[in-house]
Amino acid sequence: MNKNRLTSVLAAALFATALPMTLAAPTSAAEPGQVCFYSQPGHEGDSWCYTPGTGFADAPDAVRGKARSFESSAGETVYALHFAAGGGTCQARTIHPGDYSSDWQWGSGLDAVDSTPLADCEQS
Repeated sequence: MNKNRLTSVLAAALFATALPMTLAAPTSAAEPGQVCFYSQPGHEGDSWCYTPGTGFADAPDAVRGKARSFESSAGETVYALHFAAGGGTCQARTIHPGDYSSDWQWGSGLDAVDSTPLADCEQS
């Protein structure tokens, strides 16, 4: 086998070996102490992470009203909040340490997150 052919065969074999590892790379996970929300099921798409203890935080546009999955590696409970249009009742969804969902139905209501429950929010 000539040198150019051998080089081509070795390069193709190396590429074929590396390709599956590249395609199977995991999506980013919540860092310890965070709760992360994702715009797509399966913890993919745009993401935003909240760190408990930092107080009330509005969800950014990337996930506000369209979070499709979440995961918590926080050591404490946090509350996902939804504020009804026109000043209606606030709803809260409790997220416990270690909670996660790959297809979160409640995420279409995500408006904000807080470390403490709001007195005027109903638990859902």
